[in-house]
Order: sequence, then structure tokens, then C-alpha cells
Amino acid sequence: MKAGSFINNSLGISYARNFNLSKSLKFYHKLRLGIFVTYNQSNIDFKNTTWGDQIDPRYGFIHYSIEGQPLSFKRLYPNFNLGAWYHNPVFYFGFAWKNITQPNVGRFSLLKIPMEFDISSGGEFKISNNFSIHQSINMDIVPRFEGKLSTCSPAIIGSFKNNYFLGLSYKDLDKITIHAGAVAFKNITLSAACGISTNTDIAGFGKPAYIGGDLKINLKK
Repeated sequence: MKAGSFINNSLGISYARNFNLSKSLKFYHKLRLGIFVTYNQSNIDFKNTTWGDQIDPRYGFIHYSIEGQPLSFKRLYPNFNLGAWYHNPVFYFGFAWKNITQPNVGRFSLLKIPMEFDISSGGEFKISNNFSIHQSINMDIVPRFEGKLSTCSPAIIGSFKNNYFLGLSYKDLDKITIHAGAVAFKNITLSAACGISTNTDIAGFGKPAYIGGDLKINLKK
């Protein structure tokens, strides 16, 4: 087999605007709106593409892969995305609308990029001066394909003096993950996570999905 050539070029332009909805310094309300537009070009050249001999078992004819195929292919398409983000000291909410026009990227047949809706929300609730609860949920909604590509990931984390962390997350409603972490010397953060699969079709309930850790060092004084 000898390969042809594939070139994909993309030019993106984004714009965002911040809005301060409150003049209070103690409890602010801020909103950010944005748009992201891309212009994409795909080029495929089949002139140098060949495959191994394809021999008909009855007649011995050799069928070349290039027969009946266009020698080159070019597709131009724009793509549009919109987003909004709101936050205050104790709550945030984000929304993104992706692939609004569902551009067709198929070479020889109709193949549209599916439209997506991303939603992120969460906040902090103080139980006492030392203890607080952080909860969040992230959703990726894909209306096509009967929702099989959609995901939902809720999480809840407890914090003690903003130095020690312990919590749970349910990534894609597929893996329960235990998170733990601590801050040392005000500039070193250690964290660890252990995920357990709940999907019996893949790994079986209770089998480890992943184990990982993280080390962050802040060099700023």
C-alpha cells in the first residue's frame, strides 16, 4: 500500500466580553459571553494512493483501488460556537453551544459534526469557618445518536481549612472516584485519586479503573 496525502487547515477567531453586574466588592456578579468561529479546509489527494493487488478469485482480474474514485477531494466549511459563564463568590454556571451549524465533513457521503451542549455548574457552601463543601456537575449533551455520546459527571468535595480535601466524583456515570489532597508549606499541593468502574459490561463492578496522583509546586512568593 502507498498512501496519498491529507492536509487539514483551520483558522479560528474568538471574541469574549466581560460584564460586571454588581458594583459591590463583597458579593459580585460577573458574566462573560463569547463566540468562537473557525474556518476549515480539508484536502485529500488520492493520486499516489495504491493498494496491494486485488485479484478476482474467478477471473484473475486485478482491481486497482483508484478505479472509480476521485483523484482529489476538497471541502471548505465554517463552524460556530457560543458560550456564557456566570460566577459570584459562592456559585458558578457555564454553558457552551458547540457546532451550531453541524457542518458536513464527509468525503463521499453526508457526515455532520453533531451539535453539543456543555453545562458546568457548582459552588461552595461553608459549614463553619474551617469546613466547607464544594459540589459540581459537568454535562456534555449530544442530542444525536439517541444520547449515547452524552455524559454527566457530578462531584462533591469537602475542604478543611482549605488545606485538606476529600471527596467523591462519578465520572460519566461510569466510574466512582475517590479524591484526596493536602496543601503543605502553602505552596505545595499533593493529591491522589482512585477510580472504580461501575460498568459491568467493560471491567465489572469493583475493579479499579485508574489510580493517579498529582504534585503541584507554586514558585511565586
